[in-house]
Amino acid sequence: MRNNALAVLRAASPRYVLVFTEEWSRTHDRQKARKAVEGIHLSKQFDKWIDIWIAFLDVELAFHQTKLSLRLLAADPTSSVDRGEWVNYHMDAWLFWTNSLLERYKKLVSKLVRQFVRPANAQWQQVEDQLLKRINHMEQEVGKLRNPRAHGGGVFEGPFTKERLIGGILAGSSVDAHLFENAARLQGLGYVGFNKCLEDAMKEMDAVSEQLDTLVDWNFAQSI
Repeated sequence: MRNNALAVLRAASPRYVLVFTEEWSRTHDRQKARKAVEGIHLSKQFDKWIDIWIAFLDVELAFHQTKLSLRLLAADPTSSVDRGEWVNYHMDAWLFWTNSLLERYKKLVSKLVRQFVRPANAQWQQVEDQLLKRINHMEQEVGKLRNPRAHGGGVFEGPFTKERLIGGILAGSSVDAHLFENAARLQGLGYVGFNKCLEDAMKEMDAVSEQLDTLVDWNFAQSI
């Protein structure tokens, strides 16, 4: 999907794209690449793609952050934090960014459908609903993990037996590293589940992208 969109942009202002990419390949300096294309006409068509490219970049940022938080979840903490604190923090980061990834991907899909499918397809709303349904399902699965932690109780309700919870309270460690360590022993195993959840989400996103590629008339997209 991204490659098709990029091909449309290349076709709109081929000289601009050629000069920029050649200078970038030579110098890996964006400032020099931008300077190299000064004075070269840039098609107004680019203006129509700004929102869509921002949406693409938003998805790529969230995907990077999701994978990063998953790697950190499995990594050893620095000496300045307890293992349990480390696991809980990066678990929350993973849940935040995975939810964000799915939200941003839905936004991108809606933008593409409404800009490129709606003008030529009277059933565009049904198309959009059908595509988003797959992502909504994954968002609900992530929500089962995220919502209890985001809205209260999720850190302690599941992992702790009554005896362990009371023991922590009596020891004066309600929210300190000792309880976090207990959580880490139990929830650190969640890495495997998180990784599987991310793989499932990526499969759904890839399937939606492939379907969207067939629905969008990219020649029409180039002409508007």
